[in-house]
Amino acid sequence: MLSIEVNNQSKVRVKNEKAKTISSDYLQNCTKNRYRKKAISDSIIHTHLHGCGSGQVQQAIYALQTALCINTKTLVPQTMSTQEEFLAIKYAAGILHTKDIIEHVNSQLDKGIWSDVFLEILDCDPKGWGCISTLFEKYLKEIGVLIPTIEEAARELVEHHVLLIASGTVMPCVQFKKLLEEIDNYDYYSKTKDYLGDNLGIHQMYGWYYEDYCTVDQINQGILEASKVWVTTYAKKH
Repeated sequence: MLSIEVNNQSKVRVKNEKAKTISSDYLQNCTKNRYRKKAISDSIIHTHLHGCGSGQVQQAIYALQTALCINTKTLVPQTMSTQEEFLAIKYAAGILHTKDIIEHVNSQLDKGIWSDVFLEILDCDPKGWGCISTLFEKYLKEIGVLIPTIEEAARELVEHHVLLIASGTVMPCVQFKKLLEEIDNYDYYSKTKDYLGDNLGIHQMYGWYYEDYCTVDQINQGILEASKVWVTTYAKKH
């Protein structure tokens, strides 16, 4: 029995030494000191791998590789959440700014999501729109997110805001104001001669928003009811 126990302990030590070697190799590949701090130390690895089976060791090694931000293709999935898609919509609509992109990059890194383009964005000096926007487009291409046309972007923004209004969770007139601000560029730069409200039916909400002879409560109620009609008529069926 003692012989078996000693043998098992020897096997565990071998596994731990392998894990420590792997962790050391991966650590050398981290290109920024601030992200090295996020790496799991060898002592923690040793503690967690002690007594693990081979399958568990492989899982731990894979987790370590992810934590150390080595494999961009592994860490950045091809299909992202709607967060990146929404940023692409705002980018196309001309309402995404340099600080928004940098904040998003820092947020992704804090979550452990890695891309080499993130470092290019953070290292960009000066952080002008020309440089940052080019790198942002590079990142969107890397993760497979398409940049819509300004017409497509405007329609997506309209649906986003009107659905919020129809949900009853926001102040209708305040949210509708945000909508108008975000689609403002559409009417300046779009090839169409029609106002977006005429194309997508927000003219009723628009009318309520500029109503001069109603109380604020009546205006909010009018926008809310018009938004519900809009949802049944214009919203995409998901």
